[in-house]
Amino acid sequence: MNLSFYKGGFVEEKIKENQKIENQNLKNDEKKDKASLILFIIGAVLFGIALIMVIMFGVMSISFFTATGEEQLGEALGYIIYFAYFGFPALIIGLVSVILNIISVALSTRLRVVKITFMIFSILVVIADILLYILPSAISG
Repeated sequence: MNLSFYKGGFVEEKIKENQKIENQNLKNDEKKDKASLILFIIGAVLFGIALIMVIMFGVMSISFFTATGEEQLGEALGYIIYFAYFGFPALIIGLVSVILNIISVALSTRLRVVKITFMIFSILVVIADILLYILPSAISG
């Protein structure tokens, strides 16, 4: 046993205390990284779903913009139906994806660049969905 004194205690005791604290910090970091990875995976899947829905809603929006005189009524009804089935759910799913990706970035230190990239893309998908909803109103009104 080492009988060296360090600020009123044995050096070995201080080393053991520091090791316990470091082990607890590592366990907490591992739990955060695991939770962050799960949130990231869920957020990435929801991002993919929202992206597909926004693309489908965007295709209908383009056909709405390019419709001629006789086709405008049918395209307007189709636009409303597509918004109900694809536009609004894409907005909700996209917002959930953004929230999960933000939490994932905040919790973790690993894969941070990938998580930030998905977070930015999720935000852009939500913005695109909002623009596809606002644009026909602004153009026709």
